[in-house]
Amino acid sequence: MPSKTIAVGYPDFNLHTLGWKAFQDICITVLQNQLGQAVQLFSPVHDGGRDGAFEGDWTPSEGLNLTGSTIVQCKFTNKASANLTKSAFSDEIAKARLLWEAQSRQNYVLITNLRVTGAFEASMRESFKEFGCDHFHAFGVEWLSSAIQQSPKLRMLVPRLYGLGDLSQILDERWYDQTEALLEAERENLSKFVPTTAYKQAVKALNENGFVLLLGEPAVGKTAIAGTLTLASGDAWQCKPLKLEHAHQLRERWNPHERQLLWIDDAFGALQYESSRAHEWNAVLPTLEAALKQGSKVILTSRDYVYRRARPNLKTGTFPLLNESQVVVDVSELSSDEREQILYNHVRMGNQSVDWRNQFKEHFDLVAQHPDFRPEIARRLGNKAFTKNLGINPAEIGNFVENPEAFLRDTIDGISDDDRTSLAAILLRGGALHSSVEFQEDEVKILARMGGTTAGITANLTSLNGSFVSFVTGEIPIWAFKHPTIGDAFIGLIADNPELLDMYIHGASIEKLMSQVTCGDVGLENSRLIVPKSRFDLVISRINAPPPEELPGWEARWYRERRKIHFLATRCSKEFLEQYIRATPPFWDRILRFGSYLSAIAEFDLLVTLAEYDLLSTSRREAIVQQVKHLAVHTPDSDFLSAFRIRRFFSDAEIEDIMDHVRDHLLPALDDTVQFFKSNYASGEDPNSHYGALVDALEAYETYFRDLGESTKSLWGIIAEVNEHIDDSVAEIQDQMEYEFAHANIDEDELDEEEEEEEEEQRRIFDDIDA
Repeated sequence: MPSKTIAVGYPDFNLHTLGWKAFQDICITVLQNQLGQAVQLFSPVHDGGRDGAFEGDWTPSEGLNLTGSTIVQCKFTNKASANLTKSAFSDEIAKARLLWEAQSRQNYVLITNLRVTGAFEASMRESFKEFGCDHFHAFGVEWLSSAIQQSPKLRMLVPRLYGLGDLSQILDERWYDQTEALLEAERENLSKFVPTTAYKQAVKALNENGFVLLLGEPAVGKTAIAGTLTLASGDAWQCKPLKLEHAHQLRERWNPHERQLLWIDDAFGALQYESSRAHEWNAVLPTLEAALKQGSKVILTSRDYVYRRARPNLKTGTFPLLNESQVVVDVSELSSDEREQILYNHVRMGNQSVDWRNQFKEHFDLVAQHPDFRPEIARRLGNKAFTKNLGINPAEIGNFVENPEAFLRDTIDGISDDDRTSLAAILLRGGALHSSVEFQEDEVKILARMGGTTAGITANLTSLNGSFVSFVTGEIPIWAFKHPTIGDAFIGLIADNPELLDMYIHGASIEKLMSQVTCGDVGLENSRLIVPKSRFDLVISRINAPPPEELPGWEARWYRERRKIHFLATRCSKEFLEQYIRATPPFWDRILRFGSYLSAIAEFDLLVTLAEYDLLSTSRREAIVQQVKHLAVHTPDSDFLSAFRIRRFFSDAEIEDIMDHVRDHLLPALDDTVQFFKSNYASGEDPNSHYGALVDALEAYETYFRDLGESTKSLWGIIAEVNEHIDDSVAEIQDQMEYEFAHANIDEDELDEEEEEEEEEQRRIFDDIDA
């Protein structure tokens, strides 16, 4: 708690840029957390003083030891570095006199973002004593700034503060250095961020579980919430923040000897569900659980329709937090105040002229309360690049909100050829264009179809920075789309133009090509780039091309091959697969050499698709069943029973044949199987990860035989033995490894604010948007 005496050189949080409503909200939070008062809400009364008022009994606190009835006044100015004078405060003195005449009170507390001098406070004490006020206290910008600087908890409650001040004055030097690259990418978003109910729920989930999955439609603010939490993590939880691209990086980047916050955006696919990602997550769930146990925190985001497709393939039983620690970001649940504050922040802090804001002023309520409002709509309205052709009238504004992608496509279509070519360059490089890029000859020809040249791409991107694109610093600085919906809209332009579609097939990275196109219409939700039969040969030539020599290591090559198989399994029509198989002679030899576990390997996913398309010969089907029989005993792998999509591959007769093989060859040798698992267990290894698949298989087999009426007593005995060994191993690990990471939890109860109904005339948040 800062004292009333503040040293020269307090940090500057640019509080004058907040607007009266956001400043008022900060004052509420300060009263609750710094002065210990249960203040719930200021009344936005229209008294011309740009302030609010609260009246109640003051509870004595360390910050200010008062008792009795108290008036708290909030005074905001949009001028930087201004002093509060007696003449500027004369209206408030007159109002206070009337309040005291109506009812005697003891205290008057003023909180302001103006500078308060000792002479002003002394003068006010004398003026207020004249009508019976015992105590007058003024807290100015110096005190507020020091309170913010000293309280990580306060900054987490009002995360927008991270984007307004000099963070090197706020954060511990070590955390600042680790967060700096992320800050550069997210700073602009932070300065406009509004802590919505979904944000507060996410804070609660991270406090209680260390994990949160943010779900929602496109453009509703999932990434903004995740980015804000990630950047605040070093300050509030002493976590080193890391942004990852794929689940498999969790194993590579997680450090068990330090606290980390790991953030993965679009965890299960960017535009559509990518089944390979679900399998990746299943493989790293034990690592994820171990990271959480040792004090790290994890944030995942996903579009809701992508997660719906992924969920049946995720082992939520192994990691129940996928179900228990979800936060759905639903714009229909944004309160009226939240919508208005989001819109206000983006427009007030954007680059629109004062004249434009003044002309638009009467329409902001229409936008904020529109049923199709999205935070991304607010961002675009705040940037003049997106409103050049927008008429300021209800009809055009309504269309802007209702049809954002169509309007965005028209906007992109209307920018210069060179600017549009620069956006195409980002798309060609999979959404991440290295800042020092040199284009190959074929790429130059492809980009020329957009009408521009590659000569001035860096300069063009610099001019588009902050509107259509962002420059992201880090180990490898890149240019990326400012928001995923800009990439969506650009893809929409390409999909409507066959010549541009050829450009995309030729130029996009293999990974991006396999995650965004479908070859033929396979019914994928939100599928945008559907390659017609006439272009199948182009796709086949791209995905069958040898990987570049610079692709690092066998793991990267293996990962690309697996992505290709998942692409064939989930994004390709029967006609395409027939053409692909004819063009790829080694196909069958490659695809029939599969191992365990069936639900985690790409090959079997493709075999199921081939069976559904009736593209498996009898002999190949028999070979597949024989391999599954072998794996059912020697792994043992029971996914043919428990994984729904895989179970559909087999006939009842084939299942019976496999289980007869299990009865005859696995059950008599169960002791040897369990001993093999025990002998391969390394001390300190996660026992649930090591034994989990064995227990799952034995339980699946026990259920099958029990349903047939057979005795399963011996199986249950083996299962109990394995579980006992797991418990012993867990106890051993806990004895050997002691990590003393204390959880610096935030009291989420203090995030809640109850609304009070006011009979007085309400001030509009947009009153000063053109100031």
